[in-house]
Amino acid sequence: LQGVTLPAAMLAGANLKGSDLRGADLVKALAGTNLRDADLRKVKLDNVEGSEGVVLLAVEGEKGKELGEEWMAWGMALRDEPGESVRVVVLNGAQLQGADLHRAQLQGADLSDAQLQGANLGMAQLQGASLYTAQLQGAYLRRAQLQGANLSEAQLEGADLGMAQLEGADLREAQLEGADLYKAQLQGAHLRLAQLEKADLREAQLEGADLGMAQLEGAYLSEAQLQGAYLREAQLEGADLGMAQLQGANLREAQLEGADLSEAQLEGADLTRAQLQGAALGGADLRGADLKNADLRGADLKNADLRGADLKNADLRGAVLIGVNLEKADLEGAKLQGAKFERAVLAGVKLIGAKFS
Repeated sequence: LQGVTLPAAMLAGANLKGSDLRGADLVKALAGTNLRDADLRKVKLDNVEGSEGVVLLAVEGEKGKELGEEWMAWGMALRDEPGESVRVVVLNGAQLQGADLHRAQLQGADLSDAQLQGANLGMAQLQGASLYTAQLQGAYLRRAQLQGANLSEAQLEGADLGMAQLEGADLREAQLEGADLYKAQLQGAHLRLAQLEKADLREAQLEGADLGMAQLEGAYLSEAQLQGAYLREAQLEGADLGMAQLQGANLREAQLEGADLSEAQLEGADLTRAQLQGAALGGADLRGADLKNADLRGADLKNADLRGADLKNADLRGAVLIGVNLEKADLEGAKLQGAKFERAVLAGVKLIGAKFS
């Protein structure tokens, strides 16, 4: 069926497993069609009759039962009320490189291990879909709806996910190097062990997200919302976190060498044993932050607010503390050799056992 035009094709219930549909123009509803393992590279699916975008499989109410429970298990009920539609599509392993799936309705679809390199999924409806181990390098997913989707171990290097809705999505061990996630909605998303080196996460919403042990070296996170996020042991060397919102975030043992945290909001954040050598923390709000045993050698904390912060046994050798507010901070046992304290506020600071020479 390579290159075939099917302007009024009625493929309801058809089984095209293993078919080669490269270049085909399918502009009619595909209700009930099983496209598992089909090669759909460059298939045109953006003008399906009766839909704003694409409904690869739309079964209304009672008709869904005709396909049996096995089919229904792949899908997702969009409404609990009788008569409402469910959308089911089985495309795991499909060849969809460069396919145009703009605005496609693929809620609950099984796209695990699908080949979607360079595909256009802009504004696609992929809520609850499975894209486990899918190949999405360079794919366009701007403004896609991916709430609760499974993207674990997916290959998304260089993909455009700007402003995508990824709340609660599973991105564990996903490959997102250089991906564009500008203003993406990632609240409560699972990104443990994800590869996000040099990814663009500026202004992204990551409240409560799990980024434990994620690779974020050189990532752009300026003005990102990371309140309550879990970043324990995350690799953030050289990352840009300027003006990021990190209140209450868990950054225990995080690697932040050379990171830019200028004017970041870190009130109550846990930075125990964090590696912050040479980090830029000028103007940062660290009130009540936990920095016990943190390594801040050579860090720039100029004009930072550290009121009530816990810096017990922290290493601040050579740190710039000019104009810093350390009121009621605890510096017991801290290493302060070579630190610069000009104009620092030290009212009520605890310095028991601190080392100045």
